Amino acid sequence: MSWEQRGANLYYYRKEWQNGRCVSTYIGSGETAELIAQVDMAQQHVARAEREEAIQQRYEQEILRLTMKKSTLALQSLTSAVLQVNGYHQHKGQWRKSMQQETSNSGIVTARQTVSDHATEWKQALNDAIGLKLQATGENGEITPLDRANHERMRRAAIRRVFRDYPDIWTDARTTFTKVEHELMKAAGYSKNTNGLIIEQVLESMRTELGYQEAPLLEQLLIEHVVLAWLDFDTVQRQYAMMNSDNHTQAVGIYRDRRMNSAQQRYLRAIEALARVRRLAQGTPLQVNIGGQQINVAGKFNT
Repeated sequence: MSWEQRGANLYYYRKEWQNGRCVSTYIGSGETAELIAQVDMAQQHVARAEREEAIQQRYEQEILRLTMKKSTLALQSLTSAVLQVNGYHQHKGQWRKSMQQETSNSGIVTARQTVSDHATEWKQALNDAIGLKLQATGENGEITPLDRANHERMRRAAIRRVFRDYPDIWTDARTTFTKVEHELMKAAGYSKNTNGLIIEQVLESMRTELGYQEAPLLEQLLIEHVVLAWLDFDTVQRQYAMMNSDNHTQAVGIYRDRRMNSAQQRYLRAIEALARVRRLAQGTPLQVNIGGQQINVAGKFNT
């Protein structure tokens, strides 16, 4: 929108982009043109405020998405570490029991009574242990069966050292999920009012139905992840329904669709992860050395 000089007079033109080019529409001059210009200016301010609000909402959504993603990745690493230290390996995306079994106490080091002050430390240490590179000793750099066996033993020993050096992993992971829950509740607009109390009861009911109270450590964390993933998905659904009633650009629509799909997929994967661990632990419980004791972190011994 602009005023343009034509001789001694000013004329108001309304400019719009059409098919990739700017098209000017003549409005006129005088008091009528001035009123139209004021209305256009007010509409521009409203549109700018709406864009800024949409950008802020998207920024907040991205923060929540990244927070959920980080907590999910940390739990995936922890679950993978527990499975590997209990003799499982991944084959074509499926966890399978290794053919060569170690004795139950092989390579286990009693945990030191130390506490890490930085959650990022144990996460990085755990990822490094899981991602330990295989060293080839065969001719021409070939990997031998012995190389693979040694690699598995070294990786399990490295994971056990992480559990030894960071005995607060389980407490820290639980604290992280609690913080994420508070952030999701805040983002959804739930406070200590009726709606907030209702959603808290819903979450607690989900935990109860999934057997949280009787579940071992790892299963409790997986249950918490299911509950948080559901809360994130529910929050995105509500926001999606409210925001899609307004006018928005194609880019905004695409982002909302992707956010919805990612939240749904995370929720489904969380349920799948809990079911998978419970299935693997049905026969033999998954154990980790914590504080010098072998503790069941998934599955229970039959009595």
